[in-house]
Amino acid sequence: MPIYEEKLISPLAVRYTQEHIKTVFRDAHVVQNTAEQITTEKCDGDYDLVLQEPFPLIEIVRWGSHAGMEGEHWFTLDNRRLYCLQYAAMKHWPLRVAAKVHILRADPQVVKRKYDSSTGGASVTSAHSCKEAPLFMWDWREEVAKPISHAVQTALDAVALDGNNEEVGELAGASHGPESSLARMEAHEKAMASAPPVRVPKPSETTRSSTPSTSAASEDSDHTPREEVWSFEEACGNWQHKPMMDMRRDSRAMQATQALLEITQQLRAPGSDGRLRVPNWSERYGKRLGSLRRFIEFRHEQFTVIPEREGKFRVREVMAESCADFSVEATEAAAAVTEIKRQLWAQGGSGNVRIDDWNGRYLQSLGPFKTFIRSRPDFEIVPSTSRFFKVAMVQSS
Repeated sequence: MPIYEEKLISPLAVRYTQEHIKTVFRDAHVVQNTAEQITTEKCDGDYDLVLQEPFPLIEIVRWGSHAGMEGEHWFTLDNRRLYCLQYAAMKHWPLRVAAKVHILRADPQVVKRKYDSSTGGASVTSAHSCKEAPLFMWDWREEVAKPISHAVQTALDAVALDGNNEEVGELAGASHGPESSLARMEAHEKAMASAPPVRVPKPSETTRSSTPSTSAASEDSDHTPREEVWSFEEACGNWQHKPMMDMRRDSRAMQATQALLEITQQLRAPGSDGRLRVPNWSERYGKRLGSLRRFIEFRHEQFTVIPEREGKFRVREVMAESCADFSVEATEAAAAVTEIKRQLWAQGGSGNVRIDDWNGRYLQSLGPFKTFIRSRPDFEIVPSTSRFFKVAMVQSS
């Protein structure tokens, strides 16, 4: 088992190598739920807080000149885990928050082969599948409140300082206290010496290579192996990343779905001139989704932006087979499912669902509410003696 050099760095100073991330890890853990599990501990050094993540530390590498960028930056191939760390760090903004990382001595060509970011790694989009349109775009800079106060500017300068540290020795050393990964590793080894034999994975199951994980890393390697979770739980009893049944979507995903519904309805309305008029976009969507134009431009497979004078623009849908899944009916169904799930999760997975003006909003495309529920494999109707019925989530096996 290789021992990595462990350092502290602001996760906001680390960049993504890939344009998109999926909403779940390979082991079916939900990315957003994992981000919510991250805790913090106080730090007496250069940082106010240090993140305590329920997954293996991310690996970072100094790279960039080979991608045609100006200068080099800290990058990671563990893109989903980086999103979790950045999301957790922004919950405490403008405090200076650090994450423990492993420094990777990698061949630049390995990083170059995996790199496909169009924003220099500054942002990332999330979707259930790489074939689907992004649900939302994440750029932590968009979460920074405006106008910039003195405290916020100080925090931004601190992040920039971490990003400009070119040498490993310039990064703060991680404490080898009881929560450090080295200490956890040592405790794990001691516990395993006296633990029952660990289950041997079947040949068909995924196994970890004995070499550093990022030597062959990609988005597919950004996960926590099942056998590792099992052994750590059974041997040490303090692994905190439990399997989760709560499949609640991030609020950005719900907002993105609703925004897409409004946009497609406007574009397909009789007499549409391609000029979008979404009331109060900034107040309703801006904080989570960015500007309307940026939201549209990120969905280049669905929409084409036609620039006009004075910063104005028109939008045209891309009518192609790749966009067939994004019909009005599919978009409205996705919006309805999101709203239904949100209500059910608030009631523990089962309860009464009330959709405002279902007939006016969805009847023409989705049919009666009860018929729609019966057509969905993720819902079931709970029998009742009253004229009202309840709806329950169907847990996938």
